[in-house]
Amino acid sequence: MINRLFNKFRSAPLYALLFILVGQPVHLVAMNLAVTETNKLFEQTIKQLIPQKPEAEDNYHETPTIAHLAREVLREKVLDQFAGSMCYWGTDSRDYLPYVFSTTLGLELNLSSSHNVFYHQLPREFMLPQDIYNGLYYIFHKKPLKDFFILRDQEDRDLKQFGSINDFLNDYIANNEPLDELSHISKQIISVNVSLFGNCQTMNESSFTRFLRPTVLDNGMTFDFVKSIFTQFKCPELYETYMADLQELRKLLQDIETGTSLLLQIFIPTAKVNKLVYPCIKCGRFRYADKKPENHPISVILQNYKSKRYVSRSFELRESDADLNALQCRILMNPDLFNPTNDIKIFRYCLETPSVKMYKEKLAILLEKIAKNLASMQKTTSDTFTGIRQRTDE
Repeated sequence: MINRLFNKFRSAPLYALLFILVGQPVHLVAMNLAVTETNKLFEQTIKQLIPQKPEAEDNYHETPTIAHLAREVLREKVLDQFAGSMCYWGTDSRDYLPYVFSTTLGLELNLSSSHNVFYHQLPREFMLPQDIYNGLYYIFHKKPLKDFFILRDQEDRDLKQFGSINDFLNDYIANNEPLDELSHISKQIISVNVSLFGNCQTMNESSFTRFLRPTVLDNGMTFDFVKSIFTQFKCPELYETYMADLQELRKLLQDIETGTSLLLQIFIPTAKVNKLVYPCIKCGRFRYADKKPENHPISVILQNYKSKRYVSRSFELRESDADLNALQCRILMNPDLFNPTNDIKIFRYCLETPSVKMYKEKLAILLEKIAKNLASMQKTTSDTFTGIRQRTDE
């Protein structure tokens, strides 16, 4: 039934197709909603997704995701992708997919004049180091982090400090291409898509497709990361103190029978994008044959991506739809990415399943215990210094 519905709407206008993506797979397969109710959802969702002004009267689409969906061939690929993916979400996801669409596209529109957007997927258990970092930041700085999540362990000894993406690329070009499969390379960069549905024809290359299916790590990376975070905040002893609580939290995130992975929407200021990002294709391979990154600034390529007259490369993938869809990028793990005050904005999405909800509740309890422990330690230290001063004054 769902395939017949997809086929029926393949030739529909752009935003009607966008509604089909938002409104129907979960609702018809999991919830079996009536068509009339679906039409109501369409009217509600369309107001959230589409700005209340006509698209700019120029040669460019307003955001990368709109540019991607403007191409009929790519819309078909996206529809095919959704047909087999939504069964992993379970029946508690009725409102979440519209939320993801409306929020991501809304942020793209709101930040389009100042930032470039990229999408990255992570296994769900990466919530743990990210949330511990944000929690400790709040405890020590007395203010919450806004629109920011840590992406890598900045204390990793294998993480080199490159000043720019071109420095990184030129360092590796002499030996070979910077391929993702090489561990010393993958620690320096993260793989991202330019639009929400970028690389929609290949599951392992599409952040959004991988987001739809929960994944789990099979190594100790998460706990190494968490341990490093406690060290960064100069309280390494608390990692050992609360090891059992941390293990319980990780176990909750590893329940992957339903739900999603993490989807990160990363906004890099336009002024910094050429410093931190380079264009590539599958596996991080160079997109241009001359292997001279300085000749191909990502800002120019992203502007071309949004063009209604998109110009394909002159070699390899000559067909413009396939070329546009194949574009990926890599973001350098430069110190800018570790500084929450650098105007790099990172938003995170994850379906709240019962296990994720319980994780959040237990995380709040743990952070409260840590805060009280630290306050007690500080008071003890303060009382000790007070006693020393009193004895000195006698």
